[in-house]
Amino acid sequence: MDHAEHGDHSGHGHDEDQAAGSSQADGHAEGAQGGQEDPDHGGEAKQPLDDKSSPSEAEGHGAHEGHQDNDKHDGQDEHNDDHGGVDLTPDQMDAFDVRTATVSGGPISVTIERPAEVVYDENALAHVVPRVPGIARTINAAEGDEVLEGEVLAVLESRELADAKAAYLASLERLTLAKENFARADALIDKRIVSAEAHLEAKTDYAEARINLRNARQKLFALGIGEARLNEITEEDEADLTEYVMRAPLSGTVVARHLTRGESVPTDREAFIIADVSTVWIDISIYAHDLERVESGQTVTVVTEGGLETEGRIGFVTPNVSEETRTANARVFLANEPMRLRPGMFVTARIAVSEEPADVRVPAAALQNHEGRDVVFVKDKEGRLNPRPVTLGRRNSHYVEVLAGLKTGDTVVTDGAFIVKSQLAKSGFDDGHNH
Repeated sequence: MDHAEHGDHSGHGHDEDQAAGSSQADGHAEGAQGGQEDPDHGGEAKQPLDDKSSPSEAEGHGAHEGHQDNDKHDGQDEHNDDHGGVDLTPDQMDAFDVRTATVSGGPISVTIERPAEVVYDENALAHVVPRVPGIARTINAAEGDEVLEGEVLAVLESRELADAKAAYLASLERLTLAKENFARADALIDKRIVSAEAHLEAKTDYAEARINLRNARQKLFALGIGEARLNEITEEDEADLTEYVMRAPLSGTVVARHLTRGESVPTDREAFIIADVSTVWIDISIYAHDLERVESGQTVTVVTEGGLETEGRIGFVTPNVSEETRTANARVFLANEPMRLRPGMFVTARIAVSEEPADVRVPAAALQNHEGRDVVFVKDKEGRLNPRPVTLGRRNSHYVEVLAGLKTGDTVVTDGAFIVKSQLAKSGFDDGHNH
C-alpha cells in the first residue's frame, strides 16, 4: 500500500474518525517536541505490549511518536493491512469450507419468476377401485405405507364374484360333459349306432359349452381374476369363492385409504390411492404476455418456501389459456430423490428465458455486504482475503455480473464468503477497531 492511500495521517486513515484523529495527531506532535506524554494516550505507547496487542499496532504507535521519517508511514500501512483482510491457513479454509475460484466471464440467464404448484406425476399414480362390490374383510395397508406392485392391499367378501366363479365352474363341468358326449357320438356315427340327428345335437351342445366357458372366463378376467387364479378356483373351498383380493397396481406410497373393516365397498369410488413420488410434476402458471418467451426445453429453477432449490426443464406448454385463470400451464418433470417436494406445495419457478454474455461474473454466493457496500473477498499474492467493493449489473440465482471492481484472472472466495466476513468482523472487534 503506498502513502497516497493514507491521505492525512492525522486521522489514522479512518474517514469516519477525522475529528478524533486530528486531536490525537496534535497530541503526538506535542509529545515529540516537548518530550511529554500524550495525555490522550496516557503513555500507553511506551508500555510493554499485552497479549492482545499486535506487532503492527506497536509499530504504528511508535511511528506516530515522532512522524520524522518514511518508516513511520510504513508502520501505519502495515496497521491498515492487518485490519483490511483475513488470513486463513489451508487447513482453516478446509475446516470452514471456504473455496476460491478464478474470475472469468460467461453467460447470465435472464429469468422470470412465476407461481407454480407441485402435483403428482400422473404416470406414476393409481386409484385402486374394486371391480366388484363387497364387504371389507381384511385391510393390509394404511396411509403412508410403502407397497410393492402386486402386494395385497385388502380382501373383500363379494357375492357377485362368488356368482361369477360358480358360473365358471359350472361351465367347466358342462364343457367336460358335452365333450364326452360328442366324442361318443362321433365314434358311433360311422357304425350307425347313433343317428345323424343325435350326432349333430351332441356336436352343438359341445360348441355351446365351449362358448359358455369362454364367456365365464372373460367375466372373471373383467373382475380382475388373472389366468393363474383361474387354475386355483377349481381347487378352492366353496367359502373362498366370495374372496376378492385387491392388489397394488404399482410400487409406491399409499397416500389415501377410503375403507375400513366391515365397510360396504362400492365400485364407483377408489378404496386406495397409490403414488410413486420419486418423480413429480411442477405446473407453472404462465401469463398470456409471457407465452412468446416461454417454450419447451428451457431451464427452470424451482424454489420452495424453505429455500430448497432444484433444477429441471420445461416438458411442454399447454396450447390453450384457461378461461378461469387466463393463464397457460408449463410443466416441468422433476426427480424427487430427496423427497422434499410434496404434491400440493406452492413453489416459485424461475424460468431462464434467455442468456446474455457478461465480461466478468461471480457466483451469487461470493457476494457479501460489508459496511453498507457490496463486496467480494479477493485473494492477494500473500494469500490474504481482502474485501473489495464491486459495482454490480445483471444477476440471477446463480451468477452476478460485475461491472467494476474485479477483472478476469482475480481469485475470489466463492464458497464460505460469509465465514470470511465473520472472521473479518471478529478480527476488527478483537483489535478494538470499528470497521
